[in-house]
Amino acid sequence: MHPIGLLGCHKDETEIVDITLTFDNYKIIQYLKERGKLISQMKYKQVNKINRKISKYIKDNQEHTQPIEAFITFNTEEDHIAALMLGKIGFNIYGKTTQHFT
Repeated sequence: MHPIGLLGCHKDETEIVDITLTFDNYKIIQYLKERGKLISQMKYKQVNKINRKISKYIKDNQEHTQPIEAFITFNTEEDHIAALMLGKIGFNIYGKTTQHFT
């Protein structure tokens, strides 16, 4: 039996329409804003410096590649409820067990 069926919802499948992931990439965004400002001011030597900073940051910091949140759009309200029920029994994402899903 599908685990959701154990909780009283008898769906065999839950349809997800879209998933949007968010990342911890604030620092990269700040660097890119600074880079854009320098490009608009035609300060190309400084653009090269910021490009090196960006490359070094990306190489030295891998946390910006791991999703920190997911925004999930379901096909129907029933699919949404089924997913909420699944969250009550826990599930595994990226090797981490989570008990909270809203």
